[in-house]
Amino acid sequence: HGAEQLIVQRVLACRNVADGRKALILSAVVIFPLFLIFLLVGAMLWVFYQGHPFQIPLPETRPGSGIAANDFIFPIFMMTEVPHVLKGFLIVAILSAAMSSVSSALTSLASVSTMDFIKHVIPGRSEGFFLRFSKVSTVVWAAALIIVASLSRQVPFVLNAAFSLRGLTSGALVGGLALAIFWKKGRGIPVITAMSVSLAVMTLIQLLPRLDCTKALWMKVVGAEIFWPWYTLIGAIITLLTAWLVRRLLPPPAGTSTPASALPATSSCRG
Repeated sequence: HGAEQLIVQRVLACRNVADGRKALILSAVVIFPLFLIFLLVGAMLWVFYQGHPFQIPLPETRPGSGIAANDFIFPIFMMTEVPHVLKGFLIVAILSAAMSSVSSALTSLASVSTMDFIKHVIPGRSEGFFLRFSKVSTVVWAAALIIVASLSRQVPFVLNAAFSLRGLTSGALVGGLALAIFWKKGRGIPVITAMSVSLAVMTLIQLLPRLDCTKALWMKVVGAEIFWPWYTLIGAIITLLTAWLVRRLLPPPAGTSTPASALPATSSCRG
């Protein structure tokens, strides 16, 4: 939280560095109780319907639709138990939250595509060109997200799938951020290599327990499937260790002077 482009682009909209720090700290403080409320909704609905019957029966779901019967519990609760005044607020809140999340993701993807890739590949073009490219890339990324959403219809637990995918890159992101802050004189090659290795290893950690040809070997060696809350920690450690190892193996850059402590000692020093 605070390291990815989704949050960084909001901080960059602040007037100065002090306001950006305040916004980032406030966001980090508020996000924890907010996610706690999200996770408690399911438990609270379960407790409520232990003593209250459904006023609308749970509809039957079609096989292969990707929708479970329990997915209808919250809409039924809103339709039958929530006061009329709050129904409109809840619907508006759900739609606004969905729209703000999608717009932030599309803006982040378009910004990274334009500023971090295309602007370096084809420099010297006008700002109007990059603005048009960002608009086109927004449409392209929107289509890509629609395809991903369609492919995810068969996922039984969206939360686990989302955080598992997020965990593939979050460790590399946190490790890269730590290297950028505390390793200010380091070279770029170890960091890029370390982040790439972290992404590859985390992808294997997620895929190997699920593939039929490697599942038995994985269970024999590791003993259990690694759950997604460990992904960020493992990925960050891999990033830091790989960057340190690559830095040790790479030759020093040209023009680097030998430190005085590394010079051979002499019996006397004159002049």
